[in-house]
Amino acid sequence: MAVTITPREPTAVTPSAEEIKNKRLSEENLKIAVEALTRDGIVVVEDAIPIEDLDHLNAKMIQDSALLQSRGEDSPFNYNKGNLQQDAPPWAEYFHPSIFCSCVAPFFSPP
Repeated sequence: MAVTITPREPTAVTPSAEEIKNKRLSEENLKIAVEALTRDGIVVVEDAIPIEDLDHLNAKMIQDSALLQSRGEDSPFNYNKGNLQQDAPPWAEYFHPSIFCSCVAPFFSPP
């Protein structure tokens, strides 16, 4: 018997301005998030990280990935041309605490 799996979008929680300011979900949003995380292994917390920080880091990482792809045989050690893996740039300019310091974790603290 074949099993059909229907793909679906992950559950998204959109915190209020106050929830974002306090870095804490309301009881209702926390319940939705925890249920989705338990059921699906993923939940999206909308607007938890400022888009400007993501755009800044993304621009540099796109630039770096183009450079890595263009290096051909001169690519870094253990680089597989079909599978680009890169770390975030190790410079303070690109280190945004909003991205790297688990700013989403406090959202899951009970009120």
